[in-house]
Amino acid sequence: MKTRKIIYSILGAAALLLASCDDIVKENRLEYVPPVAASRSVLVEEFSGQLCVNCPYGTDVLEQLEEQYGGDTVIVVSMHAYANGLGLRPGGKFPGLVTTDGDNLFAKYEGNGLPSAVINRTSFSGRMIQNDYNSWPSYINYELKQPTDLQLQVVTSYDAASRKVNVNVTSQLTSAATSDLSGSIHVWLTEDSIVAPQRLTTGGYDFNHVYNSIYRASVNNFDGDGIVVKRTGATETSYQATLSDEWRAEKMHVVVFVDNAGGVCQAARAKVVANK
Repeated sequence: MKTRKIIYSILGAAALLLASCDDIVKENRLEYVPPVAASRSVLVEEFSGQLCVNCPYGTDVLEQLEEQYGGDTVIVVSMHAYANGLGLRPGGKFPGLVTTDGDNLFAKYEGNGLPSAVINRTSFSGRMIQNDYNSWPSYINYELKQPTDLQLQVVTSYDAASRKVNVNVTSQLTSAATSDLSGSIHVWLTEDSIVAPQRLTTGGYDFNHVYNSIYRASVNNFDGDGIVVKRTGATETSYQATLSDEWRAEKMHVVVFVDNAGGVCQAARAKVVANK
């Protein structure tokens, strides 16, 4: 993807802009958001569509944040949704990235336009979904500053012959925790470097557009499995998934996060094929 110059803005407590893809205006005159020393990871659920001409601009914002903080600190999962015809479903003339989970989650968040992002599943100004991608850095920056008592460690192993990936997650509270933590654990698969068409602002298409962090599937229950992390000792959970033949294991990550009513408590990711 061609890199565009993005300079970040800090927004106040003003209400967020909610608009359709075609209503979003590209804005380059933004203020820089200084980096913070991250004490936690932040999960960003990006909602995008291959027919949404402004969606690549939102992706550019997130890719620069990943570069700034590291992809294991700002953890992006790109969900493609049909969203009133802005997404392409698989099985058509061109490779489509829409998933049923993406559609269902977009509806659950009451999404009404693309591009959108949900940041740590936390409510900002009473809304969970933001269409103005220029505001995303300030919200991500804010979430990076929030303390968490939860630590996650994700270890994977992959067998190429069976295409099975094993995922072992260790969840543990820090000594600062004053109570046990109850929530839901989610284990997702994403894939990078997918080449597929993207509609452009000029009206044409980039048939060699590269997509990263694309949501492929959930390893466990998509709504998560219940988990209780005790103040004493670690909680170990294990999962296994068989990769589709169309997916390239060496381009994939496992994304794990724990959430509860307050939002995402912590997130982590690991490569499906570990570095040797």
